Amino acid sequence: MPTNLYNKIVGGRFKEFLLSKYDSINAAAEYLETSGDSLRNSYFNGKALPGAKIIHKLIILGCDINWLLNEDLNDNKLPHKQKEKEGPLEKRLKDLEEENKKLKKKIAAYESAIKYLDKAKGV
Repeated sequence: MPTNLYNKIVGGRFKEFLLSKYDSINAAAEYLETSGDSLRNSYFNGKALPGAKIIHKLIILGCDINWLLNEDLNDNKLPHKQKEKEGPLEKRLKDLEEENKKLKKKIAAYESAIKYLDKAKGV
């Protein structure tokens, strides 16, 4: 397969994966520590393939690298497991929401204990 065609296929899959995780290319670019223009001009149009640093970050996001770099022209469907939009920010948000629930329960327990102590003192 000609290199330029292969690069364009990988670039298309790269873009598809990023848009399955982020609402915009610029948001994805921020996570990848590059610019949206760099993604568009270098990778999506087939001029270059992602390097090790970007591949590593894609793996962290859950990208199936075998799918991304596969030469099979018929294998263009994004694997099902990659379709969830949960990047590092979404995961952090879920973690913070869970922590918030736990803290609310603790506050409610403290408020209950304060009410009990106030009753015992006759306040």
